[in-house]
Amino acid sequence: RTERARLSQELASRYEAEAQRFFETALPVLTRLMDDEGVIALIRPELVLLGADWLDITELAIARLDAATASQD
Repeated sequence: RTERARLSQELASRYEAEAQRFFETALPVLTRLMDDEGVIALIRPELVLLGADWLDITELAIARLDAATASQD
């Protein structure tokens, strides 16, 4: 039981570190994207009641995040 608790804590710590690293990389990329595209907010798709396809910059954001994370490897 103690070993499982230790492993669980280790996994949670690793997850937190990876999430922090991702957001440290993502924030400047997304901020730059927002500036480039004139975006004032990023909204999760399930929160949008009505919107045009041109509002969705998800693919562009993913491409920029992929490029940013690839340069870190």
